[in-house]
Amino acid sequence: MKRLFRPGPLGLGLLLTCTGLAFAQPQLRLSTRTIDFGYAPQKAHLRTHIYLHSSGLDTLHIIRVIPGCACTRTELEHAVIPPGDSARLDVTFATRRYLGAMTRRPSIQFEGSEVVGRFAIETNIYRPEDSTFPLVLSPPLIAWRDTATLADTVVIRATNLGTDDISPRVVFGDSALVWWQLPSSIPAGETALWRIASRDLDQDAEYQTSLTIELDNRERTRITIPILRHIPGGS
Repeated sequence: MKRLFRPGPLGLGLLLTCTGLAFAQPQLRLSTRTIDFGYAPQKAHLRTHIYLHSSGLDTLHIIRVIPGCACTRTELEHAVIPPGDSARLDVTFATRRYLGAMTRRPSIQFEGSEVVGRFAIETNIYRPEDSTFPLVLSPPLIAWRDTATLADTVVIRATNLGTDDISPRVVFGDSALVWWQLPSSIPAGETALWRIASRDLDQDAEYQTSLTIELDNRERTRITIPILRHIPGGS
């Protein structure tokens, strides 16, 4: 005959204490597990950010963020995150001379756990002279390099090579740095004009950012436009 274990007052207290300790441990939750840049040109920097949320009952202490390769750079807003709070993690990926589909997997180490947080960076790198289907962008990237063009609005010609109308939407863009205007739809076989301008006209201001756009086609194609602001002689 089997005996059923029935914890006494002391055993029950230990069980509740251990359960409480488990919940009190720091826990990390990421705002997304995948950064999908989609198509992006060579020799450019793609930039976005994610958020690290402290979802446990104890303060989250980030030990370090491991980029996983020399082509990835990260910058954490702050390493100590109280329960219920979050910190921004800026992520920059250099496409260099890579070509084709690529995936990188940075990891995040934090105190109190042997488990690390991981997320993926995905992109499909193409040569600037090549075309992307179903949408071709000209130019494929933006670079403000002199004061004469600083106040200019860059016009990108977006040509729909597909047989269906497509609607673009911005899934990531830093509106504090750049302003953009996209049409609601691009008819099949036609070209639409996208307008992008720098918000900061300070000649000493420099930044790298990017604009990631998703199309409403079946594949949900994404295309990222790298944006560089570097004025020689500035800071």
